[in-house]
Amino acid sequence: MKVLYITNGFWGSGEANMVQSHNTVAALVSQTGVTQVTFLAHAVERPSSSQLKQEFTQTTGVSPGDHLMMETALINPKSWWKTLLAVYKKLRDLEYGNYDLIYTRSREALVLFYLLGFKRFQYEAHNLEYPGSRYKRWLYRRAICYGKMQIATINKALIEDFKAIYGVNQARLSLNTCSARSQMQASPKISQRRYICYCGSSYPGKGFDEFVAFCRSHPELEFLAMVRSSTYLDEILADPPQNLKVMLNCNNAEVYQYLANSYIAVAPYSQNATTSGGSKNARYLSPLKVFEYMSAGCLVVAPNISAITEILHDKRDGFLYYLERGETLADGVRAALDAVADGLAQQVSDRARECFENAYSYDARAKKILSHSAASANKQRAIYLINSFNSGGAERGVLSLLDSGFFDGVQLDLVAIHRGSGPLLDEIKQRGFDCNIHICSGSQRLTVVSMARAFIYVLFSLLKHKYKFVMLSLIQANLIGLIITALYPRARVITFAHNTRFSKKIYFHLLKGLSRRIDVCLYDDEETQNAYRRILAEKESRLWVYAPLHFVGETAERAPRLNASPLKILCVGRLNKQKNYLQAIESISLLLKKGIEVELHIAGEGEQRAEIEAKVNQLGLGNNVKLLGYVSDWMAIGKTMDVYLLASTHEGMSISTIEAMSLGLAVVASNVGGIKSYGVDRHNMLRIENPVAEEFAAGIEALYNDRQLLAALGQQARADCIAKFGTEKVHEIICRANQLVFNPRVHVQT
Repeated sequence: MKVLYITNGFWGSGEANMVQSHNTVAALVSQTGVTQVTFLAHAVERPSSSQLKQEFTQTTGVSPGDHLMMETALINPKSWWKTLLAVYKKLRDLEYGNYDLIYTRSREALVLFYLLGFKRFQYEAHNLEYPGSRYKRWLYRRAICYGKMQIATINKALIEDFKAIYGVNQARLSLNTCSARSQMQASPKISQRRYICYCGSSYPGKGFDEFVAFCRSHPELEFLAMVRSSTYLDEILADPPQNLKVMLNCNNAEVYQYLANSYIAVAPYSQNATTSGGSKNARYLSPLKVFEYMSAGCLVVAPNISAITEILHDKRDGFLYYLERGETLADGVRAALDAVADGLAQQVSDRARECFENAYSYDARAKKILSHSAASANKQRAIYLINSFNSGGAERGVLSLLDSGFFDGVQLDLVAIHRGSGPLLDEIKQRGFDCNIHICSGSQRLTVVSMARAFIYVLFSLLKHKYKFVMLSLIQANLIGLIITALYPRARVITFAHNTRFSKKIYFHLLKGLSRRIDVCLYDDEETQNAYRRILAEKESRLWVYAPLHFVGETAERAPRLNASPLKILCVGRLNKQKNYLQAIESISLLLKKGIEVELHIAGEGEQRAEIEAKVNQLGLGNNVKLLGYVSDWMAIGKTMDVYLLASTHEGMSISTIEAMSLGLAVVASNVGGIKSYGVDRHNMLRIENPVAEEFAAGIEALYNDRQLLAALGQQARADCIAKFGTEKVHEIICRANQLVFNPRVHVQT
């Protein structure tokens, strides 16, 4: 394997970026299967080959061999565009496309690869933003949002913020923390050590001033500080305490020598500590000194900020002091001193070293880099044919499958017969999923022409790319795919069972006739599975795989409006006959005639809108029935509602009902489709056997008159929903489904 490692550090600087990069490269060189590593860094003037090797050896303690190449990009620090050009020229000279793995810490390289359309690389992110002009920030954001590279972040907070702020999907994100060198020699026992030490910067936010104050208040203890010269240092040490030994500008060997003689090491970061990415937000902190302390087996004392609690566990492999309780460095050190007195310190020290070797050494870091590369290199190709990018449940199921990691390990080509309407396509693109998207027709409606175009495109794509998997969703896509794959027996055909009622009878007969070609059938509820078993021709080897199309996060619990008047009712879905809105509106009229104050809010668009508006006007319900149109985030409205009404005559899983349950809304639902598998009458909802206005009105009236029942149903619905469709539960199911579908060697009982 040939590896190209790019850093934004400067040769000869001795900065933390270069120290990290040198040691990571040294670890990569030693990994099995790596035949060559090229190390590219910035330089203002070109150093000699001997200078590069000397610096590398001084930093790592390893002499570079023949399979390590060191390169420089001569940049202009005053001109970002000239820097980009210099990095591009060097990458071109190195023929970057020939490398098996490219790993970059350089934002310039990230932007360049995005502009070049190159996506086969990993980018290590230390911050959310690109410091500098708005043009730099704009390009950086575009690269992150629309590039398809893997992003390795240095802590979990960055993963969460990349998902929340940029919409990056989980499949593109991984955790690869910064590291420190392993100590080859055995460190002295804690009882044999002398100092309480601080190692790091004297800049504000790093806590050096707090450490010095603690030294002054404890003259009976011996302290050691390893810091770099700075104006801040001169101010803090204008009157140095007598019990503090200060070592300036230590090299790596000296640092580890002094750490080996320190029994307690402190990292008193504040919440506004400056990070390696330039942020003053400690959420994005990479606590290098903590890793160094752990490698030396010191008792680490640090605050309970998020970047620290990801690494250390209080009194297990370190000692934390809790800022929200008003605790300070002194409290943490006292806890460590108590452990020394009680004879527990050595256990904490040993656990810290073990944790470091397993997760935070340079060797562990190099293995993580290579493991992500191996996963990307072994991807199998699949084509997924869908009808459109409308915002219906089946179409949004594509987004759910992508987001949940169902296609992990697969190079996916997503093909739509026609464009459709709604923001789903833009949402998929914005999330930056690792898939290629092709739309056969730009029309909003499904036509014979668009189906013919899709047939030709899929046929030629199958012949060209020799797809191992062909996945189909909804009836028109199924018919096209099944006809084509009848001529191509090598592909494994996967269909997703959604709707079991077809608009034309011929669709039913065609699907049944072609269905022997289906190898795997995915389903999201038992009712749909049973219906599809009756539709499809029997095939003994066919797999039936459960793959829920929706998962719910644990949103904040809402308090039911026990005295609300009017009672607010919500319906969500496309405006069509299947959703049975006319009967829902009729039920509102019946309730109002009884003097029951209710409002119906309908979120959705569709072909039946004019008919629904006419019905509202005919019954004089303009003040009580509100058509909201398409709402991208209807759950925000749902939090202000009291009841969710599903009036459909037939359904699949009914994702909107699951989402309403997760909000804690009381649900009144027709007993159709997936409702039968997760809805229990008078336990977590009111189930309506006959979907007509009179029965809907009776259910809503029962909730209006008994607010305790309304609250109890909502609370139980939320609890059951999280238990059955919670993020962790669904992720576990989807991981299993991924193995069953894309690894034919896995055996499963059908």
